[in-house]
Amino acid sequence: MITETVYLDTTIPSFYFDERESFKKRIVAVYIENFVMPKSLVGDAIHLAYASYYGIDYLLTWNCNHLANARKRKHIKVINGRLGLSTPEIVTPLNLVEEMNETR
Repeated sequence: MITETVYLDTTIPSFYFDERESFKKRIVAVYIENFVMPKSLVGDAIHLAYASYYGIDYLLTWNCNHLANARKRKHIKVINGRLGLSTPEIVTPLNLVEEMNETR
């Protein structure tokens, strides 16, 4: 059985976002340069970069303006494809619970 992974978008500081991780700076810069995220929302770009880089299955967030947004989905997939990254399913907690209930 394959276990799916979930990344929780949170404002709680995390050791995963250590400044020494160069991938973060490069991916976040590409997201901002390509208007995936506004410059003012670097934190959201970091969450997406982490989940994409590590191949996380789901990015769980309440941010429906810039992350869990159907209009942004294709744009994120295109940019991640150019970077050679996977794109997580970006969902709200309610979406994930609904999806899990449907598969049972």
